[in-house]
Amino acid sequence: MDRFNFDQQLNSLERNYALFKRLLSLSILANALLIIVLMMCINKEKIILVPQVAPETKLWVGQQQVSNNYLTILSRNVLDLMLNVTPDNVDAQHQEVLKFIASKYEALLKGKLANIAEVIHENNISQNFFINTVKIIHNKNIVFIRGILDEYIDQTLSGSVGQIYKLTFKVQNYGVQLETFELINNNDPQLKDINL
Repeated sequence: MDRFNFDQQLNSLERNYALFKRLLSLSILANALLIIVLMMCINKEKIILVPQVAPETKLWVGQQQVSNNYLTILSRNVLDLMLNVTPDNVDAQHQEVLKFIASKYEALLKGKLANIAEVIHENNISQNFFINTVKIIHNKNIVFIRGILDEYIDQTLSGSVGQIYKLTFKVQNYGVQLETFELINNNDPQLKDINL
């Protein structure tokens, strides 16, 4: 091999090595940028649900937040299970409610639901709750619902009363659980700034 070919090959190898170093630097920089973008997006993921019955309504569940539509539908479902009961369906309704409850409140609520079911069975009580207004405090995942509760004893209307319920939900790891379900008074201070 002569000196000319050797110098030419050496120059070619040096150019290739310089090009390799530049490409390696660019690759490291691109990977670093991708890692930064990935870290920024890691908690921005949402699961979007499109119900068959109302495809124009989009429901989404994020890491620690849910859409207002999702909270509204879930609150209506919980109220339906808790308040639209008869002696025939109260036990099944209450079992369904327990699926929504945060585990640390389940034992407490289970006892209360058992007492309510016993009263309903003994007195042959039926109830219907008709929702008038729903107000959501979105950043806190709190829902206030105003409506009319009709109560029947032996299938005879015994009373109709306006009531307000407060439901608080815990959103964590794309899951939603009911933390509180409470009846509140019309003059409760919580309602002061809420147009319900």
